[in-house]
Amino acid sequence: MKVKIAAQQLSQTMAAAIETFHVSGYLPAESLYTAEYVSMVDNLFDSLNGSHLYPQDGKKFKCALSDSSPHLNLWSEMLPKLENGE
Repeated sequence: MKVKIAAQQLSQTMAAAIETFHVSGYLPAESLYTAEYVSMVDNLFDSLNGSHLYPQDGKKFKCALSDSSPHLNLWSEMLPKLENGE
Protein backbone atom coordinates (compact mmCIF):
# COMPACT_ATOMS: atom_id res chain seq x y z
CA MET A 1 0.00 0.00 0.00
CA LYS A 2 1.31 3.42 -0.82
CA VAL A 3 1.98 5.67 2.15
CA LYS A 4 -0.20 8.43 0.72
CA ILE A 5 -3.21 6.12 0.56
CA ALA A 6 -2.57 4.83 4.08
CA ALA A 7 -2.27 8.40 5.38
CA GLN A 8 -5.61 9.29 3.76
CA GLN A 9 -7.34 6.25 5.25
CA LEU A 10 -5.79 6.72 8.68
CA SER A 11 -6.63 10.41 8.95
CA GLN A 12 -8.48 12.64 11.40
CA THR A 13 -11.20 13.04 8.75
CA MET A 14 -11.71 9.27 8.65
CA ALA A 15 -11.83 9.08 12.46
CA ALA A 16 -14.48 11.83 12.49
CA ALA A 17 -16.48 10.01 9.81
CA ILE A 18 -16.44 6.78 11.83
CA GLU A 19 -17.61 8.65 14.93
CA THR A 20 -20.38 10.36 12.94
CA PHE A 21 -21.63 7.07 11.53
CA HIS A 22 -21.54 5.57 15.03
CA VAL A 23 -23.58 8.44 16.52
CA SER A 24 -26.04 8.14 13.63
CA GLY A 25 -26.56 4.47 14.47
CA TYR A 26 -24.97 3.05 11.33
CA LEU A 27 -21.97 1.55 13.13
CA PRO A 28 -21.78 -0.47 16.37
CA ALA A 29 -20.19 0.76 19.61
CA GLU A 30 -16.97 -1.13 18.78
CA SER A 31 -16.37 1.27 15.91
CA LEU A 32 -15.28 3.91 18.43
CA TYR A 33 -12.16 1.82 19.10
CA THR A 34 -11.38 1.99 15.39
CA ALA A 35 -11.89 5.76 15.38
CA GLU A 36 -9.55 6.11 18.38
CA TYR A 37 -6.90 3.97 16.66
CA VAL A 38 -7.18 5.94 13.40
CA SER A 39 -6.81 9.21 15.31
CA MET A 40 -3.75 7.85 17.15
CA VAL A 41 -2.07 6.78 13.89
CA ASP A 42 -2.88 10.15 12.31
CA ASN A 43 -1.17 11.93 15.21
CA LEU A 44 1.82 9.61 14.88
CA PHE A 45 2.10 10.29 11.13
CA ASP A 46 1.87 14.04 11.78
CA SER A 47 4.51 13.91 14.52
CA LEU A 48 6.98 12.01 12.33
CA ASN A 49 6.44 14.01 9.14
CA GLY A 50 6.45 17.61 10.35
CA SER A 51 8.31 19.98 8.05
CA HIS A 52 7.17 23.36 9.38
CA LEU A 53 8.29 25.20 12.50
CA TYR A 54 4.76 25.74 13.75
CA PRO A 55 1.68 23.48 13.72
CA GLN A 56 -0.27 23.47 10.46
CA ASP A 57 -4.01 23.15 9.82
CA GLY A 58 -4.82 23.27 13.54
CA LYS A 59 -3.00 19.98 14.15
CA LYS A 60 -0.57 20.33 17.06
CA PHE A 61 1.71 17.47 15.99
CA LYS A 62 2.05 18.63 12.38
CA CYS A 63 5.28 20.56 12.99
CA ALA A 64 8.98 20.00 13.52
CA LEU A 65 10.26 18.60 16.78
CA SER A 66 11.42 21.22 19.29
CA ASP A 67 11.92 21.62 23.03
CA SER A 68 8.43 23.06 23.40
CA SER A 69 6.54 20.77 21.01
CA PRO A 70 4.25 18.03 22.38
CA HIS A 71 5.94 15.25 20.38
CA LEU A 72 7.88 13.60 23.20
CA ASN A 73 4.81 13.41 25.39
CA LEU A 74 2.80 11.84 22.55
CA TRP A 75 5.50 9.27 21.84
CA SER A 76 5.81 8.40 25.55
CA GLU A 77 2.06 7.77 25.71
CA MET A 78 1.96 5.80 22.47
CA LEU A 79 4.96 3.53 22.97
CA PRO A 80 3.32 1.23 25.55
CA LYS A 81 0.16 1.03 23.42
CA LEU A 82 2.13 0.06 20.34
CA GLU A 83 4.21 -2.49 22.25
CA ASN A 84 1.07 -4.12 23.70
CA GLY A 85 -0.83 -4.05 20.42
CA GLU A 86 -3.58 -1.85 21.83
